Amino acid sequence: MGIIEDRAVNICSAVQNLVALDREASARELIEYALPAGGSRFYNTSFALSAVDSKSAKVATLIKERLDVLSKSSADRTFLNEYAQKISLLEADEFNSPVSYLDQIAQAGFEGCDVLIYADIDLNTVDGSAIWLASMAKIAACDGQVILLSKSRIKRTTVIEPLISDPNVLILTPAHFGHAGDQMALSICVEHLRSLDHALPRLRRLVLRGMAGALKVFETRQFYKRALIYLTDIYSHTDKGIEMRPGARRNVDMLARQSAGFLAQTEEIAAVLRGMTNVPVPVELLPPPVSEGLLEGAGSRLVKDVPATGPIKIGYAGKIAPQWGILDLAEWVARAQAGGLNIELVIIGDKLSGALTAAENAEFKHKIDAALARVGARRLGALDRKTTLAEMAQMDFAWCWRPAAFEEHTLELSTKMVEGVISGQRCIAFPSPINARVLGADYPFFVSNYGDFKAMLMADRVACSEGLRQVLYNRHAIPRISERLSDSLRPPKLFLNPKTVGFAGHDFKFLYPYYSQLKADGVPCYLDPWEWGAIGDEDVSRRVLAASDIIFCEWGLANAVWYADHVPDDKKLVVRMHAQEVRPTAMRFGRALGHGRVDSFVFVTEFVRDKAVELFGIDRGKTTILPNFVLDTEFLPEPKFTDCSVVRLGMVGIIPSLKRFDRALDLLELLLEQGVQASLSVKGPRPETLAYMHSGHRLKELEIYHDIYPRFEEGGLLHGHVYFEDWGNDVAQFYSGIDVILSPSDTESFHYALADGVLSGCFPVVWPWEAADRVYTPDWIVSDVVSGAARINGMLGKSSVEQQKIAASNRRLIVDRYGHRSIFKGLDTAIFDT
Repeated sequence: MGIIEDRAVNICSAVQNLVALDREASARELIEYALPAGGSRFYNTSFALSAVDSKSAKVATLIKERLDVLSKSSADRTFLNEYAQKISLLEADEFNSPVSYLDQIAQAGFEGCDVLIYADIDLNTVDGSAIWLASMAKIAACDGQVILLSKSRIKRTTVIEPLISDPNVLILTPAHFGHAGDQMALSICVEHLRSLDHALPRLRRLVLRGMAGALKVFETRQFYKRALIYLTDIYSHTDKGIEMRPGARRNVDMLARQSAGFLAQTEEIAAVLRGMTNVPVPVELLPPPVSEGLLEGAGSRLVKDVPATGPIKIGYAGKIAPQWGILDLAEWVARAQAGGLNIELVIIGDKLSGALTAAENAEFKHKIDAALARVGARRLGALDRKTTLAEMAQMDFAWCWRPAAFEEHTLELSTKMVEGVISGQRCIAFPSPINARVLGADYPFFVSNYGDFKAMLMADRVACSEGLRQVLYNRHAIPRISERLSDSLRPPKLFLNPKTVGFAGHDFKFLYPYYSQLKADGVPCYLDPWEWGAIGDEDVSRRVLAASDIIFCEWGLANAVWYADHVPDDKKLVVRMHAQEVRPTAMRFGRALGHGRVDSFVFVTEFVRDKAVELFGIDRGKTTILPNFVLDTEFLPEPKFTDCSVVRLGMVGIIPSLKRFDRALDLLELLLEQGVQASLSVKGPRPETLAYMHSGHRLKELEIYHDIYPRFEEGGLLHGHVYFEDWGNDVAQFYSGIDVILSPSDTESFHYALADGVLSGCFPVVWPWEAADRVYTPDWIVSDVVSGAARINGMLGKSSVEQQKIAASNRRLIVDRYGHRSIFKGLDTAIFDT
């Protein structure tokens, strides 16, 4: 080892020690002393390579910052680009440690994190989507802590470089969840989002990008009214223009009813989202975000007029795709070069995609490689954002042009165009309506064709308008966006210094909206998932018990027994019972429950309370009646019986057989015999599609359905009048196509489907299951199929005005008794009052 190399190793070791002692300022001073201005490239390179050898990403980064200041020539920048990639690999390793996500959160001090961000995007890929994801984390981190869940193992830090030094950002990767592979499937990521919500008591917002991820998250209501959703994938570009994707309207409407709102990149997308639902939903504009230093600083240096003898430099930074106009760029440059223009083309980026198939991508790659080679393009590969901006600042023009077939049929704005204009680049763009609205119709670098392109290259150079740069910066800079979205990301807290609540149970479907509302309002909440009759993870239960002031057991089953046995005297225990607790299969839990350790019992019906008091000897003085709540702001009334000659019957779920699917078919058959054009739609799975229905004790029940199916599958009066729709969280959309909601069951405790259908304007027909007349009203009850058909025919005979009055009266009954606002207040009292 030579003297210079030896000196470099020693100084890098000293820098590393200073960093370890949290003396970064001293480390910077030492580096500045060791790398003075005017040092040789060999000398500087030795220090850089020694830093990489030290395996310390922090040391390597500090030295790169110094070299960045010292760099003068193109050769310096080329070396820095290569060095940056080595640093990226060092930094990436630090994000893939096998430390569990819970330990990672604790070590980083992120137990109080209130915003979680996820998108089905690879952060290793340098493209607009990945940059958006990193920028979204920076936006949310301006006012508090943010956890970013990465679906991919971090292999390079090109995209996330701005997040590495941000103390408010924690990135979790597959390794933190015990995954050895490079990527996690979307469904796995969503499960981890749920686990993070269980463990982060102060999580108030989930930010999602993409329809598929949003639909997966909203298969339950765990994030009800807490998730903000950024959507661009609701439409497709076709030869005929913009076409909404199949199911987009239904999906957007469902998300509008259950989310906290949408984030839209442009006003055009916002208008489309609002037009896809009749629900008043918040839609906040989130234009393409750009970093804070673009307007001023080294990265924003204005390009200067190039001497007549020098080449015209045109740069492109981004992914290389057919619709991005890169072939057009190569072709136009080739024509201009053939005409005598001296043009140097620089390409930054290494992602190549956008065709339909792998074979088409391969063909496109061959074409683009050949085309760029013909014009002598200099290809720099993927660079971090800062380096990219520095390279693009050397260009005379930045290529942001996309073909008319794309630009005239998009609702989105190019991030690279906005970023380039703000930084002072002359961004060549197509004059689409969106671009003209944002940049102004008189923007000097609009081109529609090769003729415009050539004329612009030959014209006198003009600078980008300072006024335009400032306007765009005010709209797109990360700090400005953060200010505008502050209340959406972190709404005002409604609870001041609230107690911490731990919710424990095997099934939270009747609780999720309330739990989610509490967290959105600022109440710290944990979730402890259990099995039906056994503990889920005792370590989790002990951790929740220790961290909570109040324990709320949803269902009085094994969970309630364990918590009653372990809850200390200074903590409150509330147990809510539904109906199964007083049935034979679950009575053992009520008998084993230490009632004296329970501060309050909440029952959903008077009948269940009376049974529990009788069976288990519960002190009636500790009990409260609070019925299940309905979401009357999600299920909104819609016109029914719009065609007086047609009746659309509906059921939600036909399992178990006690739901009495056969009665619904009997009713449908009678209506058809009476000349009514009727149909029956079932929302939910058919029993033969469920594995548990093929187990020993359910096989006999499955035969009941197989005996019923021939009635509508093998001809006869019912054939073509019965429809099945897969189960999903889009029940409100199902009700929009239903006139009459049926409840033909032998037994129910509440029957949510009936209440939700009535809220949606459906006419109820209810068989006399136990307490149906008290849970709802005797007016809705029918004794048999004949009286059910008579009730429907009676409704058909009324005017539309009368029908609407009846629907409104029925809805008022549901809201007055079970509306979520009043029930939520009751739950607040049961939980928080001493």
